[in-house]
Amino acid sequence: MGTEPPVLALLRERLERELPGASAAVLFEALNAWGPRVPVAFVDVVAFVHGPLRQRLFARLGAERGRAVLREIERALRLAEQPTRPIPRLDARAFDEETTTTLARVEGAFDVAVVSRSGALAERIAAALDPARIALAVVSSALSLARVPRRLHVVLVDASDLPALDPGDLGAALAHAPLALVWACDAPPAALVIAALERACVRVMTFAQAEPPDPMIDVLRARLR
Repeated sequence: MGTEPPVLALLRERLERELPGASAAVLFEALNAWGPRVPVAFVDVVAFVHGPLRQRLFARLGAERGRAVLREIERALRLAEQPTRPIPRLDARAFDEETTTTLARVEGAFDVAVVSRSGALAERIAAALDPARIALAVVSSALSLARVPRRLHVVLVDASDLPALDPGDLGAALAHAPLALVWACDAPPAALVIAALERACVRVMTFAQAEPPDPMIDVLRARLR
């Protein structure tokens, strides 16, 4: 993944200050509603804040609290205008012990293979979390599948955007992964992929696209020290 725009890092930092523990899920939902690509231009970020992000804040927090958080974000954007240098990020926060107790945490780069035809899910994950800590490899073809690094912490499968790959080949190539997260497990093609991964003895956790993304985001964040 390329270097993210500093204004996006600022947005994520401000959300984390206002919504500790829930900011990544809120940002992911809003990015999912925004479209296939993460907003990069300052004007697009502003439109994103006043559109999908505002809707998600109001839905989660109610109108009064949502407006207060939105004002803080708008204030930060006005002060920053369009920054030309990286903006310091907040340190990672601790997460619920019940969520993290069975997951080994990772120091340094967190290696994730994202199985996605367009790579859009990888962009949303990188924007919702910290791209400086996550090494994302998008698997969109047989060629990129053959190049998946041997060191993997998590496989993330977007069953709503699957590339034209044989599920058996996918399971065999990713058999060394300790954990696979299947997003949009309610999509019709998901069952074949889940079965192939389980045959390869990969631990699988599934997440429905119709549900909030909080549990999936929590699993990813829990492994970041």
